[in-house]
Amino acid sequence: MDLERLADKEDNEKLRSRLKRRLVNGATLVCYSIPVGMGIDYLIGLNLDQSCMARSSAIPLNMLLGDYQTRFTDLARKVFKVTKESHWLKKTLVDNGSVGIFQTGLYLAGVGITHLFYPEIDMEQFYKSLVFVPLAVFSTGRFFGWLSNEFREIFHVKGYYEKLESEKTKTYKKQD
Repeated sequence: MDLERLADKEDNEKLRSRLKRRLVNGATLVCYSIPVGMGIDYLIGLNLDQSCMARSSAIPLNMLLGDYQTRFTDLARKVFKVTKESHWLKKTLVDNGSVGIFQTGLYLAGVGITHLFYPEIDMEQFYKSLVFVPLAVFSTGRFFGWLSNEFREIFHVKGYYEKLESEKTKTYKKQD
């Protein structure tokens, strides 16, 4: 009986930890996309009301996809062996590239889906934005990386760098 309760407690803790990670990562993407998205909206000619509507409608999707964006960025960091001590240029290039690839693909999918469901919408502004989205996200990815690290630290969610450190510690203990 006690073992069952203990197993349930561990499962609940894992579930809570996963949910917390997803909420924190979702909030990170929301906080990243508001200023970046409003900048893009301004460049393509949306007024403030239209921009606010676009940003508020993006919040649920960003909450859902924030965890995937963060994990994609972490994967890029792992592939390119980025550490806390890495040169700022390496961190910037990896974060900009990973965020740029993920966000541009996501935006293209969103434009395509919007056009499928709402063919009557004038797509001229969307097409204009296809120039600005890659420029914006490929140049602001480091901001997302920094924001992600800060949110994880504030909410005590283990991030890429913390996992890297714990792996190093395990390796050192095995060698002893």
